[in-house]
Amino acid sequence: TPEAAAEHIEVLRVAAQRRIRLLSVTAKVAEHISDTKAPQGIFAEVTFPKPPSSTFQGLTIALDRIQDPGNLGTIIRTAAWFGVKRIMLSQGSVDCYNPKVLRSTQGEIFSVGILEGVDLKAECAEVKKRGGWIVAATSKQDTGSLYSMTFKDNLTLIFGSEAHGVELSVEQFADETVTIPRFGAGESLNVATSVGIILAECANRKAIK
Repeated sequence: TPEAAAEHIEVLRVAAQRRIRLLSVTAKVAEHISDTKAPQGIFAEVTFPKPPSSTFQGLTIALDRIQDPGNLGTIIRTAAWFGVKRIMLSQGSVDCYNPKVLRSTQGEIFSVGILEGVDLKAECAEVKKRGGWIVAATSKQDTGSLYSMTFKDNLTLIFGSEAHGVELSVEQFADETVTIPRFGAGESLNVATSVGIILAECANRKAIK
């Protein structure tokens, strides 16, 4: 919109440098093509990113039936912050291109390779075949602590939804099951928060490369 163009001159300058075609639309058109009540006035038509290679080496996040778009967007944004290059989304998870997910990623959807509709049982079996290490996160406090977790190359971290956790048929592939120790009150942690805490520990232990 003209208002957004006046406010974001630098964005227009960079777009022009990269020979990106620019169009001006009215505020009424912006409201029509947006799914929010108060659009920011900037829109882009982009190509879907290519999914990462199936022979990926490094740290992978596997998400089992994550259905909340805000949680998934935050997980993607957090993964990008810690340099994670691949996320696997199981069947039954929210679409990673859901508008609410995209807004929550704050643009980092383009920083992380995402595989959707993954059969996690088959993928975990393949990870084991290639000698990878699998860790499943749980809220059960009677299991292993995150802070005594084994960190190895080609690590796959599995997180489940807050409602259901990691499916047992997937969890059985895990070399370790760990939890974030609770030091105070609360029944459980938000899954996106859990991902952030565990990735921070991975970074501290130099498991992210």
